Order: sequence, then C-alpha cells, then structure tokens
Amino acid sequence: MKGSLKSILEELALSVSRSSLEGHAEFLNLFEKDGSKIICTGAGRVGLAMRGFAMRLMHLGFDSHFLGETIVPNLGSRDLLLVGSGSGSTKSILTLVEIAKAQELRIGLITATKKSPMQELATAVVELHSPNKYSDDPAMTSIQPMTTLFEQTLSIYLDATVLDLMQKFGESSASMWARHNSIE
Repeated sequence: MKGSLKSILEELALSVSRSSLEGHAEFLNLFEKDGSKIICTGAGRVGLAMRGFAMRLMHLGFDSHFLGETIVPNLGSRDLLLVGSGSGSTKSILTLVEIAKAQELRIGLITATKKSPMQELATAVVELHSPNKYSDDPAMTSIQPMTTLFEQTLSIYLDATVLDLMQKFGESSASMWARHNSIE
C-alpha cells in the first residue's frame, strides 16, 4: 500500500509541475461577486470534483450550483458555466457548453488536452498536464486506471483556486465556516 500511495503522490507532483497553468489568471478573472450565478459541471468522477468546487464557491459567498440539481436557477449573459473535461469533447458536456455559449454565458474550462471543441467555445481555459481518454503522448502516462490522474490533479487545482479566490475576495476560513451548513 505504501508503495502505491508514494507512486500516486509522485504522479500528482509531476502532473502539477508540468502544468503551465497559463490560463489561470484569465480563469480567476471570470469570478465576480456581482450577483451573477455560477454553474459547475462535468461527467463521472470529474463531475464529483466539480460538485465539490461548487460547494466551496458557495462557502466563498458565490451563488453556485451543480448542473443537474433540481435547484439550478435560470441563467443569463452575466452568468458563468465552469466545466471540467479531460478530453474537452465528452458529447453530453459539449452539448451543454454549446447551449451555454448560445445563451451568452461565460465559460471556464479545465481540461487535459491542448485542442478540443470545448476550448473553441470557452472564455478561459486551463490545461492540466495529465492523461485524458484520448491521450497518446508517452510523456502523459499513469499507473492509475483510466483518467484518475486528471481527476486528482483537477481536484488539487480547484482547491488551489479556492485559496486564490479567498485572497482575491478577502475571505478566510472563518468567513467560509459562517456559510457552512449548520444542520448536518
């Protein structure tokens, strides 16, 4: 077990160190505390990471939701769709991105590919250096199955983004706890 854990942590460190995060500043600029709504989405385990990010955004004071929940509000041109997609071409998510673009939503994409249909529609793109379901680059391999490394790197990237947003908006752990569910 210890060997596997060490190998996973080494892969994560390599994935993070090889990610340029070139679009991160532009991604952060998508966030405004102006009453706009934020909707997060992603498929499968990527969707789980995005769901956790939607929760942290709520703790930061944003009006955030996860697409597919029954309480997602009506959206307009000031609103933001945040998408996690390793391939940037998952059909079910791509359709949602196309609908959001047609409705003039701003779109933030976190992906593991250099070029994809979703990137062409996104307002801001952050590329994480990890395998996706279509990877054929021998420098992007993982001992872990399928797209696990992207899902892990995405979760860490989103947690780091929370720290950046805390600084940007003057939030603290205490101010976030004040917004945490009090009946669980």
